[in-house]
Amino acid sequence: MPLYMEVIKMKKRITKADWEYIGKYNPAAKWLRPFASYTLIEIEDGFRRECKIPWIVYLIIFIPAHLLEALCCMWDCGLRHFQFAGRFLGADNIYETHGNNKGAYPKAKEIWERA
Repeated sequence: MPLYMEVIKMKKRITKADWEYIGKYNPAAKWLRPFASYTLIEIEDGFRRECKIPWIVYLIIFIPAHLLEALCCMWDCGLRHFQFAGRFLGADNIYETHGNNKGAYPKAKEIWERA
């Protein structure tokens, strides 16, 4: 089922330790990982993990990061390639029956029932 068609049943916030227990993949940079916001979402056939930058951290780094991005764009490729970065860092889906992460589903279910 395509990502935009998934039915979200419920969301739960999880810790960084829970995120790493489920799987190694973490889209946040190492310095940003302690500040990131992690969410486990129950979908139709499994779970979805999402990683976002919290609002306070996003607002603090917004101006310096985008000034640096604008300077890099002006130097390298032109300002027409400048984009504002969002809070969303990344996500992955964990399914019980298919996919490469069959070992992650029992761990995600355990954390879901515990949280």
